[in-house]
Amino acid sequence: MQIWKKALVVLVLASTVMGLVATQYAKLGVNVSAGVSTRYSFIQLMAGDSAVVGSGYILTNSSGNYTVQLGTFAKGFNKTYTAAFAIVNSESNVRLQITSIDFGAADSIRSYAIVALHENMSINAFNEAAGRFIVYFDKGTAYNVGSNGFVLRNGQGDYSGSNLQYTADNGGSWTSASWDATNVWKYNAALVNSDVDTTTSSRSNFVWVQITLDLATASDGTSLTGTLYINVQSV
Repeated sequence: MQIWKKALVVLVLASTVMGLVATQYAKLGVNVSAGVSTRYSFIQLMAGDSAVVGSGYILTNSSGNYTVQLGTFAKGFNKTYTAAFAIVNSESNVRLQITSIDFGAADSIRSYAIVALHENMSINAFNEAAGRFIVYFDKGTAYNVGSNGFVLRNGQGDYSGSNLQYTADNGGSWTSASWDATNVWKYNAALVNSDVDTTTSSRSNFVWVQITLDLATASDGTSLTGTLYINVQSV
């Protein structure tokens, strides 16, 4: 059995906070993006939320380099993406437990980001029932939940061509994601919500990542950057 360690997914977040002078309208703001790379080939990312401007999704892919384009917002804005992307475990022999999520200790974005994992892609994680969401990072505080973290069940062991498989059913009912024209995996409308728990009986091999930016206390002209680490262990 393979042993999976930390740095499953790395996101590099960058934003610039721009204040307004009296003669300007509220057009300037926070321009945020997130670079994404996967360390292990059997861990896949699946797009969820649509792009803020134009077509496609927040999750984009250029030559294998993934980015989460979070858009541009006015200073003081609070924005939540309930389905920024999903983490999908495609490994057929390993169940993965997500134990912690953290930014680098010196990252300037630490004070402004909230990251939660949850089941229902369409609602705010904080509105889900108890046990259906976990807050892993909250504006400077990282929670190492260890064995209380969500478990992703094993996958199909194959994502070749347009065959990324995901499920919320331990009985073996699998759904195929499609490879979108924008070069990202797109979820299938037949299965939109996960069904995860914190035990090895978890039904789903995918979970949604919710990202919130709370810029109420951001200073004018500040550049916010950081790298987000999602840590896992095999169970």
